[in-house]
Amino acid sequence: NDLPKAFEMLKTAESQILGLRNTPGRNVQAWSSWAESNVALMKSIYLMRTGKWDESFVQIKISVEKSKEVLPMLNLFENDKQKMHAKNNAAFIMANMVNQQIQVGQLIPAESSLRDAFKFAKANGFNENHMFAFDLLSANLFNGNGHFQSSMKYIETAQKMHMSQGYLKTNRRWMRTKSLELTALSGLDQWDRALKVLQESYEDTKG
Repeated sequence: NDLPKAFEMLKTAESQILGLRNTPGRNVQAWSSWAESNVALMKSIYLMRTGKWDESFVQIKISVEKSKEVLPMLNLFENDKQKMHAKNNAAFIMANMVNQQIQVGQLIPAESSLRDAFKFAKANGFNENHMFAFDLLSANLFNGNGHFQSSMKYIETAQKMHMSQGYLKTNRRWMRTKSLELTALSGLDQWDRALKVLQESYEDTKG
């Protein structure tokens, strides 16, 4: 919440990235693009918080492009864990772009960004955890557009994926699916089902 301090930290991060570029090493470019993607993301969030939406979207687009630049350089990383985190980073940033567009009511651009994210994820071998996040974004977008039945399809897919991966129903991401489900069911005027979901969610988290 301390925006002046956040601004100073962003300036410090940008300065450190300039220093990183001049560091010798075969994987410097990959780490540099990764760092630039995260700084651009933080700048976009900062600008959004200060009401500068147009500038914010410029930065989030830069962030997405920088995160994509990293993926062709995955072999420069030392281990599979670093490679996985690079993909996680790209998925997280693309999801943030869609979320920002939804927040300001840009539903058509958000839908386009989400389609691009799906295509990119499939082309680059993203795993089920990444697709889970995109399913939730799809559900949120369809809820925002009033297409509640379409939203339910993505919610059900995400919930099945969650359970098949062995996660508990007390997990925060499960609760996120339930929140979206309540919105969709309310939009469909299926109040009995919505009440049942609410009761089940309470039982899942009780104790």
